[in-house]
Amino acid sequence: MGGLNAITTRDASAHRPLRGIWEQGFKSNSIREYSTRVELHVDRFIRILEQTKGKFVDCVPLVTNMTFDIMADLSFGTDYGMQAGTGDPSYMGYLHDYLCALSVTGSLRTLCDFMTVLPYDKATAEYRKQGEKLLDGRIAMGKSRPDIFTHLLGEDIETGKKLTYSELNANAQLLIVAGSDTTSTVLSNVFRELSLHPDVQEKLYQEIHAAAEAGPFDCQNTKNLPYLQAVIDETLRLWPPVPAGAQAQTGPAGATIAGRFVPPLTAVRVHHLALMSDDRYFPQGERFWPERWTESREDGVKDVRAFIPFSFGTHVCVGKHLAYNELRLTVARVSQKFKIELGPNYDDQQYRKACKDYFTIMIGSVEARFVPRI
Repeated sequence: MGGLNAITTRDASAHRPLRGIWEQGFKSNSIREYSTRVELHVDRFIRILEQTKGKFVDCVPLVTNMTFDIMADLSFGTDYGMQAGTGDPSYMGYLHDYLCALSVTGSLRTLCDFMTVLPYDKATAEYRKQGEKLLDGRIAMGKSRPDIFTHLLGEDIETGKKLTYSELNANAQLLIVAGSDTTSTVLSNVFRELSLHPDVQEKLYQEIHAAAEAGPFDCQNTKNLPYLQAVIDETLRLWPPVPAGAQAQTGPAGATIAGRFVPPLTAVRVHHLALMSDDRYFPQGERFWPERWTESREDGVKDVRAFIPFSFGTHVCVGKHLAYNELRLTVARVSQKFKIELGPNYDDQQYRKACKDYFTIMIGSVEARFVPRI
């Protein structure tokens, strides 16, 4: 997009003010302001599941439509209409194609440097046109609307930096990628894991059913459900939305890692999936076992520092708490209303083979039915 964004920027002096601007949009009081709109889109998702009438459907696009609508709402101040069937799927389709290409070019530094001066193909030009139209519409609203973009229009408190137009564009697009695809793949895998483990699904339902007596679920009261949180964290551990983690670089003096010296300015990476499935930190690391996160964990977590689905350090995901709100509310509402069952032709081996790491994980279809609970 021609501008720096908070993920691709590895220069600490450039990253700090960017991070400062982003953090304003994800403070506790800001996230509370977004809650009613998150709840609106989740309500629509539940109605769509009700309309399936217990028939088998691929739940992945249904979930993706919801998470895209949420982030378009909070990023561009628009009801994009993917859940209503009025949105343009080509915008989201290009995002996926872009991530596929980025996974290759991002690993080839010389090629990556040339990308900024190469002419755009037709698809890229159309994508940029759509993105700029959304951006211009949101800029015209100014700061009158309480959403994430309001804070992107602000300034870093420490340095006074404001984002340029190209930086606003790059960071607004990042909101869509980082906030929709990541959440949708985790939710789809929660539903898949619950179907594969009926005992876990029933235990979760019992917690949800008991809590529902206190009133309707929202982004706040779902924070107090420990087994719900355990199911989500266990899914994040086994199915992190960015499995390989983000690339980093050693400093001018190099670094000593696990007793081995790594030269200065060398690309390094902590692979999230490999770390979080390692038996040294999570016994029976490949087993889906939510109880490891409960008080009766039975040594299921040896070192919680190895749990990094949202990355870590200065580059930890700034939208972590918003993502948790979406995950908890959606899983609670779905578990309350439906029993989830995988289709008769589901093949877990084939599903795993279909998953691709294009920075964010791209998953295949998950055919399931959502049977209304009586």
